[in-house]
Amino acid sequence: MVEGTERRGWGRWPTVAVAAVALLVSGQAVRAEELRAAIVQYAVQEPDAVGADAERVTAAVRQAAAAGARLVVFPELTFYRDSPWEQNGVTILDLARELPALEHRFSALAAELGVGIVLGVWEPSGDEAKPVHNTALFLGPDGRRLGRHRKINLAAAEYDYTKPGSAEGGDATPFLTPFGRVGMLIGKDMATKFWPNALAAKGLDLFVALLADRQRGWELAGHTAAAARCPALAANRAGSPFAGASGALAAGGAPQRQAGSNEETLIVELRTR
Repeated sequence: MVEGTERRGWGRWPTVAVAAVALLVSGQAVRAEELRAAIVQYAVQEPDAVGADAERVTAAVRQAAAAGARLVVFPELTFYRDSPWEQNGVTILDLARELPALEHRFSALAAELGVGIVLGVWEPSGDEAKPVHNTALFLGPDGRRLGRHRKINLAAAEYDYTKPGSAEGGDATPFLTPFGRVGMLIGKDMATKFWPNALAAKGLDLFVALLADRQRGWELAGHTAAAARCPALAANRAGSPFAGASGALAAGGAPQRQAGSNEETLIVELRTR
């Protein structure tokens, strides 16, 4: 049920459409909590640096919070490029080394606004051969890091320099948040049913998918939402070559709202178990 649509500007952002949606969950839920969340379909502006994009992501969080969102979800590798390893004298590891400053900045922002924030980042791995992880961070409304997932199934473009995560390392594992038990996967983790099924089997109240996909958007989150019987938020990147089509899904995996191909934020209201 669409509750309304309005136009909002985000400072240096183009004007974007914001829609509110009610999502359904399984009738088997024993408790429920209403959650207003923002799915930010974002286009990176400076792929070889994080300065301008950190400012724009900050503006996006502030506007989502002003619209009443309690959780704000961004796509895979929110701030920068996914490949190649080196471009314009800047390596992926150079970008990954900005993580402590980025996490400090957005932890402080989360605590200031009282919202949860999900970000996609490059993280130093400490491995000389494969020096970075492709990582999703969940920052709670108090600013603490509540969850982390490191991408396990890597895309071909990142394989040579990215160290995969593992279940043994705590990846593909739900974690507790003020919004219930949350699980996260990134991109190619959802290319087969193995990791979605493994995550769903551990019990979820909410699934979050971070994407930088060139062909599909919300569809990649459908199997996990269906297997876990929980709603899902899927954030994809915007702008060429990415597909956009971010969206919110009901517990059965059916789409309740999806974005187009350009920068856009969906404000959605859903019910978690």
